[in-house]
Amino acid sequence: MIVFKTFMTKLEAVDFQKLLSDNTIYSEISNNIPSADTTFVGNTIDHRYDVKIQSEDFSRAQDVLKQESQQIVEDIDTDHYLFQFTNDELLDILKKQDEWYMTDVILAKRILKERNYSISESEIENLNNIRKEELIKPEENKPIWIFLGYFFAISGGLIGVIIGHVLWRNKKTLPNGEQVYNYSEKDREHGKQMFGFGIITMILIIIIRFYKATNM
Repeated sequence: MIVFKTFMTKLEAVDFQKLLSDNTIYSEISNNIPSADTTFVGNTIDHRYDVKIQSEDFSRAQDVLKQESQQIVEDIDTDHYLFQFTNDELLDILKKQDEWYMTDVILAKRILKERNYSISESEIENLNNIRKEELIKPEENKPIWIFLGYFFAISGGLIGVIIGHVLWRNKKTLPNGEQVYNYSEKDREHGKQMFGFGIITMILIIIIRFYKATNM
């Protein structure tokens, strides 16, 4: 399954899950997996909830979201904060649709149209393609986390295994439903090795402790 939409609260995620269910789209809610940095320090401030769907349902889910958002936008008055945005700021919403609610994207189009600002669907698609190229770029990982990951993996700490798995396997979903790895091939290789070292070390520790316990 792939991440379709991420919410700050569980209630929002549950409400959206019900919307999908009403349109015969199966989904699951899971806790958002933090980055390697937040995994290590145990930061839960950015705790979020992912609504996941089957990849083959992505287009249908997008249509459901657009229809629901379109109905909401029709009832929005001009006192909405987006009406205070400049044209450039509204264009930025159309480019970075992954950072905004669908209602904001549709409203941004509506406001630009009311201002007689002409932008075609092909131009919006070009903005989305530029954004896609930005999102595809791997996240930069700090060397200190590579060092700490190996340290904890070799010393038998579970943290090393977790950091390794995050670096190695973590993916992000692009606005078009495509999934790409979060980190570069080099960082992913480090993560794979950390994960392997950590598992082996943990098994050895368990064997040694079991041996000592049975020979006391």
